[in-house]
Amino acid sequence: VNWNRPQDWAILKVNEPTGKPLEQAAPNSWKVGDECYVVTSAGSNGRTIQTVNITGMEGTVPSAKRLTISAVSPEGWVGAPLLDRYGQLIGILGGVPAWNNRRTGGWMTYLEGTDVAVNPTVLPASEIPSAAISQQPTSLAELAAQGVLTTPLVINPQVASGVLSEDFRNSHGQVIVPVQPETTLSRAQAHLAVVITWGPAAKVRSVTQLRIYDSQNHALLQTTQSKIKLEPRVTTYSAWKIPIGSLQPGIYRIDLLLGGQPQWRSFFRLTQ
Repeated sequence: VNWNRPQDWAILKVNEPTGKPLEQAAPNSWKVGDECYVVTSAGSNGRTIQTVNITGMEGTVPSAKRLTISAVSPEGWVGAPLLDRYGQLIGILGGVPAWNNRRTGGWMTYLEGTDVAVNPTVLPASEIPSAAISQQPTSLAELAAQGVLTTPLVINPQVASGVLSEDFRNSHGQVIVPVQPETTLSRAQAHLAVVITWGPAAKVRSVTQLRIYDSQNHALLQTTQSKIKLEPRVTTYSAWKIPIGSLQPGIYRIDLLLGGQPQWRSFFRLTQ
């Protein structure tokens, strides 16, 4: 029905539920220190209720206001409701995905460069404008055809790992080594280097390409396609330098395509 990428929310049209919908808490009816409850999935259709506290408030334009809570989020918390002590809905738990290509299922920061989970954030339901639900719905298939949705990574990628860096160098004529691995770069650096280590499980004859997307999933930059030959269980390397001086400060996604399908992705922050 509607969505907002920077604020990290989407409204889906579903069949009328058989149960009673949650009542929404009044805007700003909570404060730091309040005891609240998270209703989570425990797997196999199980549910748990856990007690947490509101520990802070954050958020800057264009992102929405967010609450932080006293919990480290396991996989089952994604999309879980945060309730006040009266059982009214404060908001929905969310976060940002890991910056690397691992499918850990947890919630990490974009730019940490580690796999250490951080406290989840909560989008207050009151931050979603009431007019957002009045639009006519569009099917997910239509959105995918329009290029609105982010294409998921392939299930069995041929990439073993990828690194963003300021530069790279050849070592002994075979191995390509990143120089100054970094996920925060300045426009003054002019170029972003990408080093990919291939760990193919099958013989591949295809083409590769890198694409850079903004936060609205608009493709802004791409490299020319280059041919590649991969042999099963033979480690090989690819590297690129991409000019980034034309980009404005912000957070960007970079995808590596093999035969037009995304094999690996990462995120980087560009500063002035």
